[in-house]
Amino acid sequence: MKVTNTDQRVRNSGNAFSRRTWLVQMGGGLLFGARSVAQSASPVTKQSLARGSGQASRASAEVQQGKVVYPEGTFRSTVFDHRSQWVTDLGVAQPGTAISKESRKGQWRLVNYEAKVGPNSKKGSMLMCGPETQAPPVSIPLKAKGWHAVYVGLKTYLGIGEPNTIKLKLKSDPCYVLASVETVRGGVVGEDIGLSGAGEVERARLRRRQIQDCFYKFADLTNEELQVSALTTGLAQQGAIAYVRLVPLSASEIESLKQARQKKANRRLACLNDTLTFMHFRQPTTKEEIWEEIYPYKDTDYKAIYWTAARGDNCLYPTKVGTILGADSEDFPRIGDRYLAESNRILISKGIDSVQTALEFTRGLGMEFHLCMRVESFTAEPPWDGVFRSKFFYDHPELWCIDHDGRTIARLSYAFPESQQHLLKLIRELAQYRPDGIMLIFPRAQPYVLYERPVAEAFKKHHGLEPRQVDERDPRLLKVRADFLTDFMRKARREIEMVQGATKSIQFSTMVLANEDTNRFHAIDAETWAKEGIIDRLSPSPFSTIRSQADVDIEYFGRLTRGTRCRLSPTLRPSWLKVSQVMPLSRSFYDAGAEELIIFDVNLHHQYPTEWRLWQLLGRKEELAQLERQVDLSLTASEITKLNDIVVDKYSPLWAF
Repeated sequence: MKVTNTDQRVRNSGNAFSRRTWLVQMGGGLLFGARSVAQSASPVTKQSLARGSGQASRASAEVQQGKVVYPEGTFRSTVFDHRSQWVTDLGVAQPGTAISKESRKGQWRLVNYEAKVGPNSKKGSMLMCGPETQAPPVSIPLKAKGWHAVYVGLKTYLGIGEPNTIKLKLKSDPCYVLASVETVRGGVVGEDIGLSGAGEVERARLRRRQIQDCFYKFADLTNEELQVSALTTGLAQQGAIAYVRLVPLSASEIESLKQARQKKANRRLACLNDTLTFMHFRQPTTKEEIWEEIYPYKDTDYKAIYWTAARGDNCLYPTKVGTILGADSEDFPRIGDRYLAESNRILISKGIDSVQTALEFTRGLGMEFHLCMRVESFTAEPPWDGVFRSKFFYDHPELWCIDHDGRTIARLSYAFPESQQHLLKLIRELAQYRPDGIMLIFPRAQPYVLYERPVAEAFKKHHGLEPRQVDERDPRLLKVRADFLTDFMRKARREIEMVQGATKSIQFSTMVLANEDTNRFHAIDAETWAKEGIIDRLSPSPFSTIRSQADVDIEYFGRLTRGTRCRLSPTLRPSWLKVSQVMPLSRSFYDAGAEELIIFDVNLHHQYPTEWRLWQLLGRKEELAQLERQVDLSLTASEITKLNDIVVDKYSPLWAF
């Protein structure tokens, strides 16, 4: 099998997953989300989509010295599964009053298209809307019975840098899920030279006129309809869906699918959802809109959702201990900050507790639900301090951290008993939800303890010196600091145990920094926490200083947890990884003793149907080496040649705009 990828370069520059769309394709495909089930057809054309240098990428993976070489990009047009049943005339969607052939407010626009689908051509009518259209939901009749693989065709280009985003659900689903494709970013130089243009020009033009074939789900479609909604809340986005493609499953494929869903051995993955981000972008105000963040993990190898409920004591639920994030804000530095604050206010006014709602829905899917607290997000510098503003923090400047030069640092020091008492109350409040676990997230928040009065007094008592008289990395000083944070961790464990009672335990986890030195400097004594049984799970992450990236020293953490009750559950961050790194990194974590993987912000990636397929593979611990050699990551697309009466594959009038 081949390993390919397509660089769509949209959200940011660089090579990370947040800039790419992926499709996982395996032989047989059923268990791995292939472009079609048991597809036997081979590609008929291949076009390189190498990035800015203009040099063509290899169209397939090569094996060199036993290693797979991942080319940087290919476009692949394929012959679709011969069993495919197409719904290309989306004018059949209901209600008919929601559709118009003209651009109108409150209606989807119906646009005729012609496209090259493999060696053939296909005609259809796609549904389009803009970010301000306010198009209502519509239902597409499928007229199918039994189990199918369901795909949708999403147009790639709706504006420079603008993703095509729609929401999908079957009639029987409890909520929608998002589906997006990334679109072209930047101009296309030299388009006016027509089809005789250089390869890079043709590749850029081709990306503008694709319909990407995106896997949606496997489902029994008896009495079902596909419901499509525009993304109209928060930062609304344009959308365009060109077709629905159904592939009926054979009896053996259905049985294999059901067996895979019942198999628990590969459930080693967890999604860490920062929550703030989706509230910032999508402004959820209903239970169903909260469920949308969780429903993609149904029937996958993800066994847990880690849901960030508090940043410091800035809370995204109706807290009685901390500050409801943005509750008193009147002006906002970003539009998304207003959406975040309004989302909180509206949910609370409706009597909807976002944490309780997420917990109940997650458990209803048979998954664990853990609550997370970012330990030092009490405020931010202007202009963001108008939103991220803990009342307790600003009421108690005497509890802030003090650096070696005497300057006050905008962190709440864990060395003060008053700080600890306040945060222990918050942990107790979180534990009262009876989650499966509570995680304290230390990265992107340090420092937690510096040179405050309790530290100075303890250091002088033990060593007869003022702490400012020694180097800030003096092991004696680091030990004193760490003792304060470890004391807090012991107390936090006791708080959780007092709430949980004898019926069901609440696991206590921590996410820490990337290596021993960085953790020790910032008072994190992960070794003591693991060996004493203070924590049940340790998650080393690729963070070092503040937001800087670093390789996780997994061998160190493996040695640290070996022989203890503490589970090793390292963190991966998709936006910092290239495709060629993901499976080898995951294998190295498992080899060092990891029992599960926590994927940080993977919820920002599950809306991209192609990319999402890859992030579901990593629980297959015993198969990863084989998958790394065999997995085929490539883009499956059709080439649009005409929209309404306008030719777009040569001399497109879009050049004028």
